[in-house]
Amino acid sequence: MNKRLLALLCIAASLVGGLVWLWLVTDDVGSAEEDRSAVADGDLPVLSGRVIDASGRSVPGANVFAGGAHMRADDDGRFAFYNLPPHLTPVDATADGHHRAGVGSLGRPSIDLTGGARVDDLFLVLPRAASLSGRVVAGGRPVQGAEISLSYQFAEGLDGDRLKPHTISEMAITGSDGSFVLPSIAPGRFQIFVDTEEYGFAESDEIYMRQGQSLQELTIDVAPTGGLHGTIYDDDGFPVAATVTLEPDDPELIAQTTNSNDDGHYALTSLSEGRYRILVEPFDGPAQFVDHVFIRSDQDKTLDLVLDADPAIFGRVVDLYGEPVDDAHIIIQNGVDRRIRVGDDGRFRFDEFDPDTGPFTAIASGPGHEASDERVIEPGRKEVFEIASGGSIIGRVIDPDGHPLADARIAISIGESADDIRYHSRQFRRETRSDGRGEFELGPLRSGRYRLSADYDGYTRATSDPIRVSSGATSGPIVLRLESGASLSGVVRDSETGEPVRGAQLIFVHPVPRGRPPTVQSDDEGRYEFDTLPSGRHTLHVSHNLYDFEYIGGIQIQEGRHLDFDVDLDPADPDNPGQNIQGIGASLESGTDGFRVTSVQPDSPAESAGIQPDDVIVSIDGSSAEDLTLEMAVQIIRGEPGESVLLRVRRAGRGLRTVEVTRERVFIPQEDRVVREQAR
Repeated sequence: MNKRLLALLCIAASLVGGLVWLWLVTDDVGSAEEDRSAVADGDLPVLSGRVIDASGRSVPGANVFAGGAHMRADDDGRFAFYNLPPHLTPVDATADGHHRAGVGSLGRPSIDLTGGARVDDLFLVLPRAASLSGRVVAGGRPVQGAEISLSYQFAEGLDGDRLKPHTISEMAITGSDGSFVLPSIAPGRFQIFVDTEEYGFAESDEIYMRQGQSLQELTIDVAPTGGLHGTIYDDDGFPVAATVTLEPDDPELIAQTTNSNDDGHYALTSLSEGRYRILVEPFDGPAQFVDHVFIRSDQDKTLDLVLDADPAIFGRVVDLYGEPVDDAHIIIQNGVDRRIRVGDDGRFRFDEFDPDTGPFTAIASGPGHEASDERVIEPGRKEVFEIASGGSIIGRVIDPDGHPLADARIAISIGESADDIRYHSRQFRRETRSDGRGEFELGPLRSGRYRLSADYDGYTRATSDPIRVSSGATSGPIVLRLESGASLSGVVRDSETGEPVRGAQLIFVHPVPRGRPPTVQSDDEGRYEFDTLPSGRHTLHVSHNLYDFEYIGGIQIQEGRHLDFDVDLDPADPDNPGQNIQGIGASLESGTDGFRVTSVQPDSPAESAGIQPDDVIVSIDGSSAEDLTLEMAVQIIRGEPGESVLLRVRRAGRGLRTVEVTRERVFIPQEDRVVREQAR
């Protein structure tokens, strides 16, 4: 019996021990439940918490074990134990369709309750089970009676902590057709070990499975094999530590990978007969194609490999599990920023630079992941950027009567990351659909603030309030309520003559981006009409080449209602063209602690109220700037002339003060033409 098989048998013994422990704790179920029922009302639990899966969702009805006590979690996954002995207490949990990692005590935490200690809000992470099936063959022939084991390199225990590498032995025995099925396994990164009497021991490549994932029709070939070994050298003849990969020409064969040691020596065994491409990736260099080689099943071949020099900037972007991140980019900074797209395998390469213009710095980033720390990089040295996956948002979509809507499209309307990088909907490829209960989950998303929109035929688009997302966390649940559309119509007239204005262009602007805004033109009688509009405060842009441009803000639209709204345009003065805006006459921009005033129009309401450039607005009519986007702030500040708005303003050296500003119709000359961010 080889050493590896002996190790598997030892770990199998540990597994039996763990099963004995589980039998012991389940044997005491009745007494634990009776003990709880005897506790008087108002007593506090000694140990309480919640069972969730790896995405943060509750696991209702989970079995929770604490020492010799047992109970079932409620519909929200919550549990509570009373009168537990004051000592170190092992905790475990099980649930249908879920599977925790580990063997025996490995993977389950122990809680210290000595000295009358109490533990609240203990989260037990019980991931949804993965499943795996496949066949063991030898040269295409099924192998019966092969023992299947799993050797985990990475898995997370019940407390969410990373477990030590471990092996679970004899999880299945292949049938007469060589097939095996593992219907419930813990998610993680592992290898499949196969032990057979006729062919000995074999192992698969590393496999990474997420919770709930299913991998089928996996084939493991244990036929007699050959080997390849040798030494890797650079172009100067020095040994190189590297990863060596053999890619078979035959698509039915499996690629093999190994690492050389510090002396450059590598060895590959258990190679099926066939022709292979040799790829070598130095630990500090890019992958290179080196040679072709033919391996015979009865041959142990020696082949030294020589690498070419590469002066490029190159490397990989991976997540915390070591998996490639294919939606990332690298920003290389050296005077002028260069954005490099990362390939599907997580690799990047950049050689369009002058090596004498260094040093270079770089950051790895992506909409669905956190940005890496900035680091100095060097041409010719492999760089590996490890970036954490972002968080996600859960929620549900309902119709105006509160009924769930299945198959509604949920997407990102706008997002602002934690490092002030702003993303619009066109930069996000992530969208999803609601399920039969109207529920959805969208992610991963980089830490920051996001707005989600929901679309469904027959209703106006629903848009959420800003939602804060943190790395690795689930935000929500939120509710996106679609509504019946409102309508807006009226007549555009000349403010001096009262005559209708034909051909005026009217644009209905919502404070949250919703794609192309609705646009209409006034007819021969000056009439215009919008339908299926969302409710809320909105802005109407009205323009005509013979009249001053009009920004009309603060128009209040009610769901399912119609609003008549006439517009008067001032004839343009050729010597003094410009535009009219209903507001306070100040321009704003987003800041870290509010909205900074960038300019104030002379003789405007803002100037009269004492507002100055560099003042910071921290709240508007009682709404905190932290809960508003710039577009929302502008929409609240704009409104009907004669109405007032309350601003909470901070000025350097003077602290906070409250300012009441009465809105007016402000004329802006063309040379000072406003942009979308202004709150005139």
